[in-house]
Parts: sequence; structure tokens; C-alpha cells
Amino acid sequence: MDVKSQLLHAQIEQRGSSPTKKSEIVYHTTDNEIQYCDNVGAKAVVTKTGTQTLTNKTIDADSNTITNIENADIKAGAAIALNKLAATTASRALVSDGSGVITPATTTSTEIGYVNGVTSAIQTQIDGKAGLTSSNNFTDHQLIDNGKEIRFHETDANGSHYIAVKAPASVTATATLTLPDGDGDSGQVLSTDGSGVMSWISPLVNPMDAAGQIIYGGASGAATKLAAGTAGRILQTNNTSAPTWVGDVSFNMHRGTAQTGVNPNDSFVKITFNTSVIDTATGIDTTNNRYVVQSGHNGNYIFSSTIFIAGTNVLANKYGLALYKNGSFACYLGSYVFSSAGNSFTIGGSSVIVAAVATDYFEVFFYGAGNNSGSTLSTGATTTTFFSGFRIR
Repeated sequence: MDVKSQLLHAQIEQRGSSPTKKSEIVYHTTDNEIQYCDNVGAKAVVTKTGTQTLTNKTIDADSNTITNIENADIKAGAAIALNKLAATTASRALVSDGSGVITPATTTSTEIGYVNGVTSAIQTQIDGKAGLTSSNNFTDHQLIDNGKEIRFHETDANGSHYIAVKAPASVTATATLTLPDGDGDSGQVLSTDGSGVMSWISPLVNPMDAAGQIIYGGASGAATKLAAGTAGRILQTNNTSAPTWVGDVSFNMHRGTAQTGVNPNDSFVKITFNTSVIDTATGIDTTNNRYVVQSGHNGNYIFSSTIFIAGTNVLANKYGLALYKNGSFACYLGSYVFSSAGNSFTIGGSSVIVAAVATDYFEVFFYGAGNNSGSTLSTGATTTTFFSGFRIR
């Protein structure tokens, strides 16, 4: 019978000495182990407290409790499957607690997924971003993309409205606006020099308070009000002085009836225009048969005149029509060469430009070369004999 069969059928004796006979089995109470005797001597089968190595043995874990297993007791290549470990809280990261024991964290698997793809230190990246609730120093250009706004909200106590600043939907060219130093003076506004450099300037203050008024640069360029002019007047500048409203200066005068005895003998004979047709500046003087420039009407004038000469025995001669200024010859308005005796002719029709100031007066004279004493000459009337002019500036 082998040892296994003997152990199954034997009644084990308990004593304080080892077995001495072959196949004898005892429980050694001093060594605290079961012993048997083979051909050599006593052998221990199993001890209660001693250390022994079991080979090719199976321990039923359901019927036995294995205690004091340490890390060193587990084979390095054991490869224990994770599903053999006790389940923890679902979808949680695992961390070690204060005692070094692995335990589920509050961080979820979804939150861990947020760091997927991170290629550098997260804190370094966060430190480089602007905080939402604290002051920050920007060390590089900031991009507000795709027409988004920078919004300045009112205080929470007042509501949720805000004022926003954003770029237009289409920008022709990149531009940078450089703010001026300081906050400017009261009432000043921001202005650009066209190159993006901003400055504080004082806006034009509108001094006008009634319809028809205009603004001009007064002392030191200050905006100054000019009262409305009356109907039909034009604005005249006066160098550095205030502009003035002036009328549309023009005139036309003629002979109401024929002027007889116009027989110049190598001399000038004044044409006595005595009828006013147009006189916008009240400059026609029918008493002295002249036009007088009025105050405030300085400028350059265009003058012209035409007279019709008729009579008997008009001699062949040279004739001229002259403009006089302040009693002196100024220029000719026309000339006529009468090649053979006749009864009438028309002279004049030319225009001249003459500078004039207030009180200057202008007259028209008829000239005949040589002796015309044998002629009986007279002028025409109304539209055939006239003197006219107007100011051009």
C-alpha cells in the first residue's frame, strides 16, 4: 500500500517522537507535523506552521482560505487579467489614495478625453491664454476673427446690454489706428491724418442760428457767422477781411431821344446817355450821363457801347468810340473808317475789361478825325445807341 492509501485509511497516533517503523504514520506533537517512515527514516508529510513547498497540488479556493499573500508570492509572469480584479466605479480614472491604494477618481472618462492629442504641457498652454476674469498682459497681437466683436457690457446690476466694436464685413486694405497720448480736452474729438495716426482736435462749432446764414473763417480761423444776404445778392470775398453780400452789378443805359450836333472836329464829343434801362447797383447817373461804381462793388468790369450815327453830308473820315474813366481816356470801344460821303453808320460793339473801385465813373465819347463842320450828325435812340457793363468779380 502506498503512502497516500495509508494516510486515507490509517488512524494517526499522536506522540512526541518520530515514527521508526516503515509505513508508520504519527502526528508529532512537538514538531507539530504529520510524519511517516520510509526506507530511510522519518519524513514530514505536512506541517501546521512550517514552510513547505507543494508541487503539482491543487488547492480548492472555495473550501480553503489563503492568507498573507504578498507581492513576492505572485509569479512575475502571472499576467492576471484585469477582468479578474474587483470592479470600481464605472467610467472613472484610477488614482492612489492617501494610503497608496488604487481607487476611482472623480474625473470621468469623458473629461480625460479632453486632453487627447495634447502634445505639450497643458499648464504652459493655459498660462499663455488670457483669463476671463482677471487682468492680463498681452505680449503679442490678438486676433478677433471672422467679423467677431469686442463687447463692453454694462454692470450686471443694470442689465445685459453692451457696446461692441468690430471690423466691417469687407476691408479694402489693412489699417492700424494709433491712439493719441492723453484724453484730450473737453469737447474735442478724434481725428485721423489719413495714415492711421489719431489726434484730438476741436470740432467746428456751428455759430449759425437762422436760415440762410453761412460760416467763414474769422480771427485766428475761428468759425464766424455771416448773416443771410437779401435775394439776388452774391458773396464777395475781401482778402483777409469778412466777406460781404453784394448785388449782381450790371447796368444798361441809352439815349431816350436822338442826340443832335454830334460833329467832332478832330476831337471827342461826349454821348449823353439819359435813360436807365437796367441798374442793379444804382450806379447810373443820368444827370451827368455816366456810370458810377458804388461802395462795396469793387472789381473788374466789362464795358461795351454801340452808337448809330445818322445825318446829312457825313464826310469820308475816320471815326472812333472811346471809354473814359474818371474824365480821362481809357481805351477805344470801336472804330470806323467812312470811305465816302454818306448818310449813316454804326460804330462800337467791342468789349473791354477795366478794374474799378468805388466812386470811379465811366463815360462814352465819340471821336471824329479832321474837320466835320460841314456835317450834320446825330445819334440814334434806344437800342441803337447804348452803354452797358457788368462786374465779373
